[in-house]
Amino acid sequence: MPKIVSIFSGVGGIDTGFKNAGFETVFANDNWENACNSFKKNFPNAEVVCSSIADIDFKSVRKKYGEIEGLVGGPPCPPFSKSRFYRTDKKRGIEDESGFLTVSNYFRALEELNPKFFFFENVAGFVFKPHKAALDMVKEESERLGYKISYRVINAANYGVPQIRQRFICIGVKKNLPDFEFPEETHSE
Repeated sequence: MPKIVSIFSGVGGIDTGFKNAGFETVFANDNWENACNSFKKNFPNAEVVCSSIADIDFKSVRKKYGEIEGLVGGPPCPPFSKSRFYRTDKKRGIEDESGFLTVSNYFRALEELNPKFFFFENVAGFVFKPHKAALDMVKEESERLGYKISYRVINAANYGVPQIRQRFICIGVKKNLPDFEFPEETHSE
């Protein structure tokens, strides 16, 4: 079974989708203890480290588990949400320290693991003009690390999920692999 590493894992929602697609999460990280405890119950065979992503040595993770097929995760979204457009007391996007640290650590993990693909998820606001620097960072870091990316904002309802929820999805694959193509929508709005 192809192995993945999960970061900003929460209780394992993204991992459940990847499990259903035939992947095994071997290592997961989140900094919220309640989420880590739930993740352990949902994925009892995965190693779960409950700490800041900045404290994780992903080279050691790769050494321990061997070849990793994919890195999956979605950095915390508040710095990229629409609500930040209206708040003058908080910085937006990667101007927010937590926004910068989480996105930069995502790409540090990607560099240290060197998987064949990555899955990056966030709020639809990630692609809005006020957050252009964050999207540019994703593009530039992907290019620097040898990945070609496909991204879009999708509405989960258009794929048969019983909720109307838009999310930014970015898939990166190594440049020597075929391009990723988003599947056709199966349901109308």
